[in-house]
Amino acid sequence: MQMIHLDTVISAKDTSLIQFQNHLMEGAIKTLSERIERYVPGRYNSLKDRTLDLLGYKRVWTAQDQYGFSEAGYMMLAIFRTAKFHNNKAQLLAVKKAFDSNCLGKAFVRVDQAPYGIVAIELYKEYKDLKYKHYADSMYQYLKGKNTEEFGILFIPELKYNHVDGIGVYNPFLVEYSTCFGCKDAYLLALSCFEKYCKFGVEKELGRPATNYSLRWPHEKGRLNWGRGFSWYTLGFCLLNEADFSETTYDMYKKYIDYIAYIYKRDHRFTKFINSEGGDIDLSATLPLVWFLQKKNIIQLSEKDILEYSKFMYNNIMFHSSGVFFDTEVQFTSSQRLSQAFMINIILLYQMSCESEY
Repeated sequence: MQMIHLDTVISAKDTSLIQFQNHLMEGAIKTLSERIERYVPGRYNSLKDRTLDLLGYKRVWTAQDQYGFSEAGYMMLAIFRTAKFHNNKAQLLAVKKAFDSNCLGKAFVRVDQAPYGIVAIELYKEYKDLKYKHYADSMYQYLKGKNTEEFGILFIPELKYNHVDGIGVYNPFLVEYSTCFGCKDAYLLALSCFEKYCKFGVEKELGRPATNYSLRWPHEKGRLNWGRGFSWYTLGFCLLNEADFSETTYDMYKKYIDYIAYIYKRDHRFTKFINSEGGDIDLSATLPLVWFLQKKNIIQLSEKDILEYSKFMYNNIMFHSSGVFFDTEVQFTSSQRLSQAFMINIILLYQMSCESEY
C-alpha cells in the first residue's frame, strides 16, 4: 500500500502568534509528562505502521525515556524561558516539577544529557535552590572528565568517531555555566571543542560540518549535508564569541553562515539533506537554523512568516521532522522535541525584539 504523504494531513494555520505560542506551550508541557503519539493520523494506514502496531511498539514517545537525551532538555529550556518572559508561574512550575522528577538524582550516562544542565542553571537563577547549582556543577565535572586532549569531548566515547551532535549539546551548557558561575575554564573548554571539531570535521571550501569524523588518521569525514547536523553544529558555536576563533576557524565559520543564509533565502526551508534535490522540509533542520539567522539579524521574520509554520502542528505538536537514520523519511520522531523547542524559541525571539523597539 502506498504511504499517504504527510502534506495531506497538514492542519489549518493558527490565526495569531499568541494562539500559536499557547498551543506550542501546551503541547510541550504535555510532552514532559505524558505518552505522546508518534504518528499523525494520515500515516495510520501504512503497512509499516500497522505492522508496528501489531508488534506493540513505536507508536508513542514515553515520557521517562526522553530525559536521557538532549531534545527534551532543549524543549524544557524553551518552555521555561518563554514562561519567564510572560511571567507564567504555572508553566515555570511545570518545568520545575518535570526536572525534579526526572533529572535530579539521576546518573549522567551520556553527554547528550548536557542541556539539562542549562535547565538546572535557569532553575537555580529563578528559585535560588542550591540543588540546581549542584546539578550544574556535577554536569560540568562530568563533561570535563569526558574531555580528550586531541579531539575534545566525544559525543559517544565508545565509538571510533566523533559526531557533530556533541558540540550542539554540551557547548551551550559550558558557555551558560561559565557565564552564570564565572568559570572561565568552562568557556575555554567549549571554545577548544569547537576549534577541534572545525579542524577535523568541517570542510574548508563551504564550511559545512560533517555528520562525524574518524578518530584515526586521515580522519575521514561523514556526509556533509545532514540538515539536523547543521542544527547541532550551529548550536555548538552560537554562544561563543567569534572574536575568539582562530583565523582558520573564523574563515570556515563565515563561509558556513553565508552558505546557510544563501540556502534559506533561496528555498525558505532546509531539508533532511541540505541542498539535495527534492525532499520535504525538515523542521529539526529548519527551525534551529532559522532561529540562528533571526538571532543574527541575517533574516527578519514577520508574524505572518512565523504563522506559516503552524500548519505543521497537529494536536499542538510540530510533527514534520526527520528520523534518526538516513533511510527514514521525514516523519513524527523523537527529534520533534527539538523542533518544538525552536518553534517556541523563534516566537520568543520575535516577541523580545518587538518589546525592545518600544
